[in-house]
Amino acid sequence: MDIAVIYLPHISNFTDFDPLEKEPDVLLRYVRSPEEFGNPDIIILPGTKNTIGDLQYLKDSGLAKKILFTIHDLRFTFLIGVCGGYQMLGRKIFDSHFLESNCKEIEGLGVLPVETSLEKEKILRQVKGKELISNCKIYGYEIHHGCTKVIGKYSPFFEISERDGKKVRYSDGIVSKNKQIYGTYLHGIFDDDSFRRNFLNSIRAKKEWPVLSQITDLMLIKNTINWRMLSGKILIWILYINSCRVNFRTSKFIFASIETFLLINLGEAEDKQF
Repeated sequence: MDIAVIYLPHISNFTDFDPLEKEPDVLLRYVRSPEEFGNPDIIILPGTKNTIGDLQYLKDSGLAKKILFTIHDLRFTFLIGVCGGYQMLGRKIFDSHFLESNCKEIEGLGVLPVETSLEKEKILRQVKGKELISNCKIYGYEIHHGCTKVIGKYSPFFEISERDGKKVRYSDGIVSKNKQIYGTYLHGIFDDDSFRRNFLNSIRAKKEWPVLSQITDLMLIKNTINWRMLSGKILIWILYINSCRVNFRTSKFIFASIETFLLINLGEAEDKQF
């Protein structure tokens, strides 16, 4: 799965996408020009410290044209906008306070039916909620100056149930009718293994690719045991070399016994899990 993050001049929170590299079939790359664009399966417009300036950069560099051409002509290429990237996907961005530019408004990419007004007050929130398509739990945070409103009927991306530790109920983001374009204000959503795997599996399924099994606590147990097995092996051989009191066959037998014990116990854990 080829995921192209557009490397904006004022990119922010780009660590949002590092967890995507945990997926075994993902190639994550950062694109600075149309020449580097290629044929990605997913395009991500990240957060930015200057939405209007970076939106103008997309238009001037030819990246905006490349993104729009790809989305309109390849129905199995998906587009995700996060925070400032979400604002860019809308119809217009208004800057009546001249916070980021000398113009009062700028045309967005126009692929989502939203409009954004940049406000003086910065919003900073920690939130929890769920993705409405899958009901998968999510957590993340908001940090932005914009207030985005949707024009007409729409499908929200997330439902927020907790904000800064207090119970709330409101929607965040938007999903296009064909479920090809997603916009959200939430940073950090891909940190959650279950949401990340589930969301990418939905894209794998649409592309008729094999979906990957859900990441479970059992997988973490397996990884931990594998490291412990390796550490145990090293420790045994260090003790053997230092003491020279254990012959070769005996030391191999000890390690094999430990390894068998761990595998048996892991097998019992799998039986209980499934």
